[in-house]
Amino acid sequence: FMDYIAEVPELFHTRGFGTGLCSVAFHPDFKVNGKFYTAHTEQIPESEIPADVADFRRSWWKTGVVTEWVVEDPQADEFSGNRRELLRVNLPSHAHGFQEIAFNPNVKSGEPDFGLLYICLGESGSFQMDRTQYLRTLDSPLGCILRIDPAGKGSSLGDYGIPEDNPWANSDDSTVLGEIWAMGMRNPHRIHWDRGGSGRMFFGDIGELRIEELNIAEVGRDYGWPVREGRFRFDPHGERYEIFALTEEDEAEYPDLTYPVAQYEHADGMAVSGGGVYRGDLMPAMCCLLYTSPSPRDLSTSR
Repeated sequence: FMDYIAEVPELFHTRGFGTGLCSVAFHPDFKVNGKFYTAHTEQIPESEIPADVADFRRSWWKTGVVTEWVVEDPQADEFSGNRRELLRVNLPSHAHGFQEIAFNPNVKSGEPDFGLLYICLGESGSFQMDRTQYLRTLDSPLGCILRIDPAGKGSSLGDYGIPEDNPWANSDDSTVLGEIWAMGMRNPHRIHWDRGGSGRMFFGDIGELRIEELNIAEVGRDYGWPVREGRFRFDPHGERYEIFALTEEDEAEYPDLTYPVAQYEHADGMAVSGGGVYRGDLMPAMCCLLYTSPSPRDLSTSR
């Protein structure tokens, strides 16, 4: 349908770490308005890299871009139309930038969530680059799920609007990003809405050291990275090669964190990718085995 490299010659793509064309999302009214959205990676200009970044890491810095495309004929077999940049975020590395972008499939035209774009954005190596000041803070979009109105105006990071019911949309603090819908993730890789039942939204979060997470996505929540990995304490400024069982003091220090509903350790599998809620009866044996013990089987060995 489209030669993306021809359309976006500035595209940066390399093996691994989620660069290149990261995700595509069709507007729920695509058949009428011809709009779809993409997220991709580009090389950041040298002049925009912070001056204190070590020389050997300057080439790591990238930028993530979300684009709106408008197709002249939604029925056409080949793309012809226009594009408009919605959002651009500088990324400390080529790892864990924009992940999935998506629209809620459970809402209909006229409902509050209709046509609003959810954007998964990882922490982009902030932990490895000792830039944890970008994480779990409302003045940085890294490690967050963002929610924007592509048809709106008045945003701080690009050409779009901020939904009024976003949790920090009406903050009096000018440094707060109203685009943030939830925060405290390392790499929210994929999202999925249950098409039945409560219609809940789920996302997987890829761990740094030992634990992979499955989370229920809820507005305004803080999922804990980098002070938590799964249901364990992580120390971003101290011991970086171990995780620790939570103590009462840990719980008291961060009483409002949201923990995964399921987790597994790397002895059972590597990076969590995603999945879907199954409500049929054609595959009765279908199951998903998740390791949900309160502690990894052996905290003293494999890293």
